[in-house]
This record gives sequence, structure tokens and C-alpha cells, in this order.
Amino acid sequence: MKAFLCGVRRYLSLSNIAGSKTDLENIYNAIAQRLNIHISDIHLLGLKQEYVKKSKFVQRFMEFTGSISEDETVIFYFSGHGSNNSYGRHEIHFSDDSIETEQIIQLLENSRSKNNIVILDCCFAGNVSIESKALDLENNLSKIIGSGTEVFCSCKSDELSYEYENTGGFFTNVFSKTLDTIQGNERKGLTVRDLTSYLRRFFEIGLKNVRYKQTFVQLGNSIGDIYLIEPQPEKYHPKDVFFESDDFVLEEVKPLHSGYNKRYSVMIRLKSSFSNIQIKRAADEILSLSESFEVYQNNRQQHKLINRSVSHIFCYFGYTDEDMINNNYYCRSVWVNKFQDKRHWLKPAKSSEMIEDTLIIYNTQYLTLKKFIEQNTESDSDVFLVAKAIKADTIEIGEKVINKFKTYRNKEIVESELIDFIDSYSIEIAKLIDRSLNLSYTSQKLKPWVEKITGLTGTLNDFVLFYGKDFLEKRDKANRIQCMDSSIKLFREDLNELAIIESGLTEFFDYDII
Repeated sequence: MKAFLCGVRRYLSLSNIAGSKTDLENIYNAIAQRLNIHISDIHLLGLKQEYVKKSKFVQRFMEFTGSISEDETVIFYFSGHGSNNSYGRHEIHFSDDSIETEQIIQLLENSRSKNNIVILDCCFAGNVSIESKALDLENNLSKIIGSGTEVFCSCKSDELSYEYENTGGFFTNVFSKTLDTIQGNERKGLTVRDLTSYLRRFFEIGLKNVRYKQTFVQLGNSIGDIYLIEPQPEKYHPKDVFFESDDFVLEEVKPLHSGYNKRYSVMIRLKSSFSNIQIKRAADEILSLSESFEVYQNNRQQHKLINRSVSHIFCYFGYTDEDMINNNYYCRSVWVNKFQDKRHWLKPAKSSEMIEDTLIIYNTQYLTLKKFIEQNTESDSDVFLVAKAIKADTIEIGEKVINKFKTYRNKEIVESELIDFIDSYSIEIAKLIDRSLNLSYTSQKLKPWVEKITGLTGTLNDFVLFYGKDFLEKRDKANRIQCMDSSIKLFREDLNELAIIESGLTEFFDYDII
């Protein structure tokens, strides 16, 4: 990560801004300490110099952009005068001249950086626009995820940006203190989306204590999440369990632990037709093996449960790989230890029977569903072509809605305009849901990808549930914003997970399927 920070204090023909020096000090300390940027990668202009002329800025900035390496995150910060010129474009002022702000943004976008963070503490800062990138969303998402330009503005396009004695610019002061406040999130990381959410909250709180008012504006063109602090996942590697006998194969063990109850879900592929008693004996064998499973979701769970006995075993029996892939099981068994409420866990149901201490529940639709799956299974290449088109349409609409919601949060449109915009996509979104739910069955290789696309369309549909005209009475204004923020977070997380899946599907994306 690299940063270029510029503050202009003294002007030849405009009023001086003494607080720009404080702004530079505040933003420098915040990003160096909280974003862990090495001081050699932070380029300062205006801390020691009272005057910053345009020619000096251009020289230093061009040297900076030339030093950017591929896949780097770049931060550009400016504190000083800003204005809207006669062409209606925003410009930042140096001591003797000005530059259109979008020219600086364009230079950053044309550099080798993966993504750019632009922070503007100047008047009329919100009068900048970011062009959406022309992206081939049908191709491998892992190549474009988490890239783009995001802009943080101290005020709207028609507002002034204020500074206060001894604290510098209000916006820079809030921005710096926000980074200080959210420290300690190193494990889960910090995204631009997270930072924006915190900033909006602290900005509104800060406005209550100052004389003048201004509006925080955030806009951008990135796809997925940009991480300012990369997450540090827990170094835990779940144990894989595999067992094969003459009669069956233990395919997978999943931990379903709850509290101090040690529960396992076990998927079993039978090698031949089994009688009810044989199912019971297989379940007993799994039970005898279960004390050695020791499968957990994380270190904390392992430490908590490792010395406890197994309390629940749920076995799922199928006959083929397709049964395992499609979760179409011939039957399932339930066993609980003596400390559990057996009237609850072993309660007889239709098409079930108790064999000794184990409840066996049969899937009466097993053969019917098996035949249906066989009739509705297509080649991976055919399903891939349909699914990637659904993915592209879903992301395109989702990003349009998210950007319109940003415009609403920036107070540039009123809620009714947002509602009309989202409602105009409701029919198209409903069709995407229908298309995704009717995708044919695939192999295990492609299944996680298809399921994630289906989930992504479902999250897109949530946007309509919050702001569609037919659902407005269910929530008040504040709750709609809260729900939308949560769904945007989920949408972006889905995109990140989809990109990870696609990074392992190069044989599909790198080959033109005819």
C-alpha cells in the first residue's frame, strides 16, 4: 500500500488555510499507524512547505504514480481549496493554479494499481464522478474482484468544507479519529464498505457539536470489497475424515456442535443394497468410530469440546456419488446419548422406525427424486453457459442498485427516487430468481459455483423486499437503511466467495465452450 498526501496552506490569490498542516499530520498518523503503511511508502507534500505550486505537485505526483507496482492499493489525499470551474467540473487549488480533480483520479486509474482510495477535504468535493468500468462479468470474477476506485468526499457538490481552530478540517479530523476508533479489527480485516459505514456514523455524531453543516459523500466503481486491512483468518485446519469398509464409504463428517453438545453429521455412500438391519449396523459402526473424529470449526471449539463424548450422530445414507452431490439420501439415522431428551430427538415420524436405540427415517421420495435428477441433469458446459449469463446480469443490476443507494445515502436523491429505481428492476430480478432456481443439476465440480450464483440472486431479491413499493409498509425509513446495508454486505461477501470459487474453475473460463 502506498499513499500520496498533499496539503496546501498558503495561496497567492486565495485565502490561506492554516489547518491544512494539521490535516496532513492527522491523516499521516492515522494511515501509518492504523493501516500499517510504512513511512517510506507515504509521500508528503505541504507539511514542510507553506506554498505548494502546481508544477511541484505535478512533478511529485507523476513520480509517485510511476513508482506504483501492480496489485497495490493507493491512497490519494488532498486538503486545501476546492471549487467548481466554469465547465461545471471540480478542481483542487494549489498555491498558484488548479487541476481538475477527475484528471488526478484518471491518472490513478491508468496506473498499475489494483485499487485507489481518494480522500478529498475541500469545498464542493462531492462534484466528482467515477465512470463505471466496462467489465466482462461473464468471465472469471477472480480477475476483477476487489479492484476499482473509491472516493471519500468531505461535502456535497454545492457545500463548503469547514475547518476549525486547532483541529483542522472537520472531515479529516473525523476520518482520522474513525480509524483510531476501529483499531483492533485486524483479524477480520477492514473493507472500504466497513469504513464507509463507520464514517457515516461518526460524521453524523460529530456534526452535532459543530456550528456549520456538511454532508459526507462516498462513491466509487469497485466490484466486491476493497480491503484496507487484509483479514487474518484463524490458522485452523479442519480435520478430514475418511473411512472405507467392504460395505460402505464414509464420505464426509461435518461438525454441528452446539454449546457443550458434540454433534456430527456423517455422509455415507453404500456399496450395495442394504436392509434395515444393515443400515442400523452401519450406523453402529459409525458411532464406534465417532470418538476419533475430532472435527471442529475452529480452535476455540476444539479446546472447548475435545475431551467431551459425542452426544449426537446424524447419518445420511445414499448409494451413488450423485446422491451425495445432490443430498438425495435413501434414509437417515439419529442417535443421541443418554443425557439428551430422547422424546425430542427420537420422536417417531412418518416412514420411520426405531431399531434398538437408533431412529431410522426413510426418504419416501428417494427414487422419484433420483429419476427427476437424472432427467434434469445436463453437461457442465451447458449449465455453465446459462449460469454465467445469470451471474453477469445479477452483478450488473446489483451494482446499479448499490450505487443508487449510495447516491441516496449521500443525500443527492430522496427515498422515493430510490424506490422508483429499484422497483423498475423488480420484474427483471424476479426473472433472474426463476432462471437460477431452474438451473439443471451438475457435477460436484460446478455445483458450489451454481449454488453461490443462486444465493447471489436471492440476495439481489432482498433489495426489492426492502425498497419495492409492495413492501414499504413492513419497515420504517431507518430500518430499510439498516436492512439494505446488511444485504449489501452479504452481496459483496457473496461476490468475494464467488471469485474464490471461480479461481479454481479455470478450465471453464479459459476455454470457449461451443
